Amino acid sequence: MKALFRLIFFSLPYLTLKNIRKPLKERSQDRKIESSPELNEILKILRSEKKFTEHQFYPGAPSEEVRTRCENRIDQFLDDLSVALDRGTTTRVLQSKASKLQQEFRSEDTEERERAGDYIANILARLGIGDI
Repeated sequence: MKALFRLIFFSLPYLTLKNIRKPLKERSQDRKIESSPELNEILKILRSEKKFTEHQFYPGAPSEEVRTRCENRIDQFLDDLSVALDRGTTTRVLQSKASKLQQEFRSEDTEERERAGDYIANILARLGIGDI
């Protein structure tokens, strides 16, 4: 019983909600992804949308300057994904790009950081890729 308690207690710091939701095999899986007409169309549609505008609980960017700056980051990410997909890439590479993008939003206000996270999650979900 003590051994089981120790195992669980000392493993807790390594368990995150993101990791608990997915089986270990799925988390470590890195699959190849290539461009397709469907993926290109999804990226094109996402690229054309105006971003960081008022949406549900998000009040919209505080100024047009902030909105444009944040939108440009997301659009550049979409462009990078399109190039990577055209060359043939893996889910791990795309997740890494998404993680770097999230880091770029560290200096923004909380609302913009959270909204950027929503955009990133939506993009990855539409591409059939899991969490970062």
